[in-house]
Amino acid sequence: MSDTQVEVLYESARTRVVRIPAHGAGRGVIRKELRGADAVERCRREREILLRLAGVEGVARLAAGAPDDTTLLLVDEGDRSLADWLRAGRPPIGAVIDVAARLADVITAVHAAGVTHKDINPANVVLDGDRPVLIDFELATTAAEERPGFTHQNQVVGTLTYLAPEQTGRTGRAVDQRSDLYSFGATLYEMAAGRPPFTGTAPLQLLHDHLARRPARVTQHDPAVPPRLADLIDRLLEKEPDRRYQSAAGCAYDLRHLDDEQFLLGARDFPTRLSGPSHLVGRDAEIDTLRGALDEALAGRLRGLLVSGPSGVGKTALINELRPAVTAAGGWFVTGKFDQFRQDAAADGAASVYRALVRLLLSENEADLARLRAALGPALGANAGLLAGLVPELGPLLGVEPEEARGDQAEVQGRLIQAALALARTVVSPARPLVMVVDDLQWATATQIALLEALLTDDGMPGLLMIGAYREEEVDAAHPLSAVLSRWQRIDPPPQALRLRNLPADDLAELLAETLRMPADRAGTLAEVIAPRTGGNPFDTVELINSLRGGGVLTHTDEGWAWDAAAVNRWVGDRDIGDLLLARLERLSRPSRQLLAVMAALGGETSLGLLAPALAVTPAEVEARLAPALEDGLVVVHQDGDVHEVAFRHDRVQKAAYALTPARARRLVHLVLAGRLSGRPEFAAVAARQYLPAAGLITGEAERRRVAELFRSTAAALRMINAAAAERYVAAAVDLAPDGDPALLDRLRIDHHRALYSVGRPAEADALYAVLAGRLDPIVLAEPAGVQIESLTVRGRAADALDLGKELLDRLGFSVSDRPQQAGVDELRAWAAGLRSGDDLGRADVSEPATVAACRLVSRMMPPAFFSDHTTLVALVTTAQRIWAGHGPSAALVVPLAHSGIASIGFRDDYATGYRVLRHIAEVGEARGWEAETAAARFLASVSTTHWFEPVEHSVDLARRAFDALVRNGDLAFACFTTHTTVPALLDCAPTLAAFEAELNRATAFTTKVGNEQNAAIMAEFAVMHRALASDANAARTTTDLTANPMAAAYRHTTRALLAAFFGDSSTLVAAAAGIEATLPFVSGNYFSATAQFARVLALLAERRFADADPVMQWLAARAADAPANFDHLVLHLRAERAWAAGDESAGPLFDAALRAVARRRRPWHHAFLAERAARFHLSEGMEYVGHRLLRDAQEHWRDWGADAKAAAQEREFPFLRERRTAALAASVASTTMAAEAVDLMAVVEASRALSSETRIDRLRIRVVEILSTLTGATKVHLLTRDDGEGDWTDGGVAITPQRVPLSIVRYAERTRTPLVLDNAVDDPRFAQDPYLDGLDLYAALAVTVLSHGEPRAMLVLENRLWRGTFTEERLDAVRIIASQLIVSIENATLYASLEQKVAERTEQLRLANAQLEILSGTDPLTGIANRRRLDRELDLAWQSAAGEPLAVAMIDIDHFKLYNDRLGHAAGDGCLRVVARTIARVVRDEGLVARYGGEEFTIVLPRTGAAAAVAVAERVQQAIHAAAQPHPAAPSGLVTVSVGVSCEVPSSGRRVADLIADADAGLYEAKHAGRNQVRFAGRAVTGR
Repeated sequence: MSDTQVEVLYESARTRVVRIPAHGAGRGVIRKELRGADAVERCRREREILLRLAGVEGVARLAAGAPDDTTLLLVDEGDRSLADWLRAGRPPIGAVIDVAARLADVITAVHAAGVTHKDINPANVVLDGDRPVLIDFELATTAAEERPGFTHQNQVVGTLTYLAPEQTGRTGRAVDQRSDLYSFGATLYEMAAGRPPFTGTAPLQLLHDHLARRPARVTQHDPAVPPRLADLIDRLLEKEPDRRYQSAAGCAYDLRHLDDEQFLLGARDFPTRLSGPSHLVGRDAEIDTLRGALDEALAGRLRGLLVSGPSGVGKTALINELRPAVTAAGGWFVTGKFDQFRQDAAADGAASVYRALVRLLLSENEADLARLRAALGPALGANAGLLAGLVPELGPLLGVEPEEARGDQAEVQGRLIQAALALARTVVSPARPLVMVVDDLQWATATQIALLEALLTDDGMPGLLMIGAYREEEVDAAHPLSAVLSRWQRIDPPPQALRLRNLPADDLAELLAETLRMPADRAGTLAEVIAPRTGGNPFDTVELINSLRGGGVLTHTDEGWAWDAAAVNRWVGDRDIGDLLLARLERLSRPSRQLLAVMAALGGETSLGLLAPALAVTPAEVEARLAPALEDGLVVVHQDGDVHEVAFRHDRVQKAAYALTPARARRLVHLVLAGRLSGRPEFAAVAARQYLPAAGLITGEAERRRVAELFRSTAAALRMINAAAAERYVAAAVDLAPDGDPALLDRLRIDHHRALYSVGRPAEADALYAVLAGRLDPIVLAEPAGVQIESLTVRGRAADALDLGKELLDRLGFSVSDRPQQAGVDELRAWAAGLRSGDDLGRADVSEPATVAACRLVSRMMPPAFFSDHTTLVALVTTAQRIWAGHGPSAALVVPLAHSGIASIGFRDDYATGYRVLRHIAEVGEARGWEAETAAARFLASVSTTHWFEPVEHSVDLARRAFDALVRNGDLAFACFTTHTTVPALLDCAPTLAAFEAELNRATAFTTKVGNEQNAAIMAEFAVMHRALASDANAARTTTDLTANPMAAAYRHTTRALLAAFFGDSSTLVAAAAGIEATLPFVSGNYFSATAQFARVLALLAERRFADADPVMQWLAARAADAPANFDHLVLHLRAERAWAAGDESAGPLFDAALRAVARRRRPWHHAFLAERAARFHLSEGMEYVGHRLLRDAQEHWRDWGADAKAAAQEREFPFLRERRTAALAASVASTTMAAEAVDLMAVVEASRALSSETRIDRLRIRVVEILSTLTGATKVHLLTRDDGEGDWTDGGVAITPQRVPLSIVRYAERTRTPLVLDNAVDDPRFAQDPYLDGLDLYAALAVTVLSHGEPRAMLVLENRLWRGTFTEERLDAVRIIASQLIVSIENATLYASLEQKVAERTEQLRLANAQLEILSGTDPLTGIANRRRLDRELDLAWQSAAGEPLAVAMIDIDHFKLYNDRLGHAAGDGCLRVVARTIARVVRDEGLVARYGGEEFTIVLPRTGAAAAVAVAERVQQAIHAAAQPHPAAPSGLVTVSVGVSCEVPSSGRRVADLIADADAGLYEAKHAGRNQVRFAGRAVTGR
């Protein structure tokens, strides 16, 4: 029958429902067409449900003759739904009660047949007269319980207006037959009140309403509703399933007895099955703790919660109490569970929470998804593909392919963790909190724990609450989790602990009273009988009473429940709950038992798609076998959007099901299952898991080879998440590999060697490596050799590691000892001197196998060489240089070459070679995309070379960039070492001790996080120094033994020497300096080595050992020649100190020169200490006036820096410093001091007041320029602004360009967000190439980024081209004060401007909104053309206004469109509709109206157009669509085509618009019948135009 002869009742992307009229006196049929990839399965399930309900009165009935397996034919029960009945007007209350009682009878019968409908609502009830018929069983289930997941609000299954709270997935409660009663209550509410309980349209609001709001009592809408009916409706709509009606039969009984004042509601209401109460008994305090934890997490004060307790105590049920609270906070709740019997990614609890999270993200609307992708792409970077390998849903979200994990295991695991953190940081916020629940932590592996620990310790994620649950009785002192839990308690703040215990007697009685609906006293008596058997365990208690009821020991009579204590004891005997569960399972049919045994063997939670091939039966047979277990509640359905899994109700049930298979037969069962699944690629991991326990039964060389390969691929997939499981697989693969395949055996042994190292079994790894070393070619051996070198190194056997590597390098032809070391260093130096920018960018990478192997081996040998043998280190660096220069660049050589600075400095005191090499390899690495290697090179540059030629601030910037990249790439160990740059450098250049302390705290926290004890000792020394300067001058007196940590000892000696110098303790200074000399090699090349040498010279001069001091001073002078910003003032200071110690009269001028030099630098303690030493010199020379003023200068610098303990010591020595400095003294400056640059604070205050009065941006800009020019001496001031912290900067409303501002300075200040002071930017290599500075010899600058709510909103760039060093710290203070007022003034001016335009804007917005609403109300959202509503309106108007003119209509239908959708999917179908709509609109243009009629049909309305002209338009449309040649693989022509029917007439009183449409429809039918892709006219031929 043609589509034109049916009535479309409903249509969506997944379903189309049409009515087909009867041909005779009988009833017509309803045709329900299921669409989508799962249409066949959905159709089959609904058909089986309806067959099960056949004969049940009031249920939709199947009609004969369904044409295919995606279509249902149903008897047409009537053309009026309950929704239609209600829309027709408020029915009489008597009729409402009558229909409701009949509908309750229908639901009773449906439930009695073991079916839960899950979508009862007025649209799914058809009225056949006054007989209600329940239809649409697509969502129905036969499971006793289903557990929906926490899905996105747009993906909640069912009709949300009528949905029970537990169906939203936000309560954690099971969905059962009582859920239908809530939906029935919502339907009855609408029948009585004329509206549903909640009328919102936004999904989130409706979710909240169902979860948290009690609807208005129905009598408030209609006082005529009987109070007893209102009470009944209230009972149906209870949020807690326990408080609702427990059966439809009980509700039906009450509906028929509402007039009987003698009966009580619910008196005949009894549950059909026993289950524990839906609300938790005896857990009020724990629930309060749980909700408090969420509040603390939202405030950023708590990150984790650990819930422990015995199996069955209710940990999951307790945690689920958070679901409604999370929903109310606008957040998400995701869960994962580790599995004792499974080790694959699907059973990885940590991965599961991320998969659930990404599924929620995928359900966001397109606009939100676009914003998310824009943020996630940069955040994940190169790690996106790696994370997608673990979280497949991330692939379609970001459009990335999953990446196979390769390379170093620790590095890949680190990358994986950093990617997971980046994803969480991007998504989580207090506005959208995230609760991650991971159950059964006791079965998690070290890698999985590491990810959870990273989430617990990561900063910057307020709104995240990670909840871990574990069984306390399974975690003893020897369990790996025990050490983890102990470590987690040292986290700040530590995870909160919540321990659950079994229920005490009173709570157990309450549990029984709630479950059995019995009086409290009777429940107490029963509790006394049951408690000795269950110990108060909630799960055990409910299972026991079910067992007692099933065995007839606990019975229900008219007087209530009855039992006999002795009978209970006899029934239970010596059996435990596991035995009772096993007995319950054994009562099932043999096929059902077999299915459950297979489920248990497969791991407990699985899908029908897996069970069918595992059992070698059809999906229908699986459902049939599963049905008894579902109906008995042994198995539940877990639903997460479209994903349906079946799982055992509890681990205890799974254990009992596994026991159904005799122990002797289990290996054989696993083997059979593996054989059935191994041919399906999608089940490869499951097949491998089944083969593993049965590996010993596998025979036949080909089969053993195949399974060995399967084990190898499975191990590779598991290596990153479960090293222990991966080792088991690869060990089994080695055992299976046939002796006749040595190549496979060698590959497996290499994998096993790596696996043994990963799981901490070094002795076995050593033995296996010895086997490999005797068998393998050196090129192949290089891979396991790299692992073995790492293993030996971490075990303290660095020398053995280097010997192994050297021997293999010799075999590869790259000996590290085949020539004198001097020659290698000379070659390195010559090569470095000849390097130019762009060199190597066009060269091919190393590709020859032996050379590639050598590169990787050299890279692996660097750590043991660095820590134990610097001679070998130099040899490795020069070998890397020879390979790079002679064979080509290699990523593996970047890190060895990055040690060039350490090698050349240590070997021949050459600082330039390493600097050149590191700049070069960083350039090559960045150009080639070697992010991880380039980051390591940047770090090594920051710690060994950069500061010798550039300001130390550049080293800090390099280290920070390296840190970010290293963390992103998972190399946390290397990232930790960046603190060797940042902490010592910021001690010198941070503006305040507080800023230094912030970096020290960050460094210490990260060091603790990665567990680097060596680095922790170094950070502790800087912490001592900070404390001694800031608060406790005696802090340095405490010591710890650093014998085993010479690097930390070097830092200790230097910091203690500095403190001794600061506090005037000469003896300690000399003693510490001796330590410096002994440990200096351990910090060679480090910036702090210069500080160490400075302190050492001070000690030598204190002892007047000038001959020893002079070489060190010469060394420092050489450093100052290359990096004056870092060292020239220190050299001048030491020369002044030497002159003073020697009695040389040049000391005064040298102190003056040093003070003038340091004044141009931001080196707080250098300035303070130098001023103090100059003061002491002048005092020693009797120049008290100058000396006192220098002491005041020193005092101010110590105080400004934050060294309060040092300043206090100075005041104790010089009491006059405590006196208030007068204005005259402040203005007085001796000739030997730096020029006064104090800012007039009153002028600053007045300037701030002036700014605060400005309410216009243009005037504000002028005032800022005037004020800052006056206060700071700037010759030009740029005020850059940015709207709302987004977009680029503008200067006076004009976008910045290289000609307007120094872009490099702007970008640097924006990135660092710290003030930038430049004496002369032309001399600074960071900015010297800026086009703005072209032709300038001098450009002093100061740049300050102004933040608003943490985002850059404005920037001040001050410049002076007249004199060097214009802008100082003091002038920076003035700019900061102005900047703080500036942002307030900008926001005020912006607000003022917005208020001026508010009325005009709102008026315009209202006009545009009205216009948009007018457009939207008539626009089809998919195609953008007119919709049916507008079509009807325009067509009626054209008909009425025709005035004797012809009116034509063309009806257009896409040919074979259903086949198009079925083959390509609905997304492609939507695209096809859009293309066709655009083509029609392009052809028709202004000749008429183009509209979407519905589905794949379109209509053209052509006013004042005759038949011939209308046909011509239609033919142009038909030909244009055919010419577009859009592929249609299911059509005979292979292209998308259309059929068109045209009608035309002059409107007259005897005809209607519907007749014109019907004529066009007839023409369309003719075109289809004639072969499609053509135009047919069917109407009255009328000329026109």
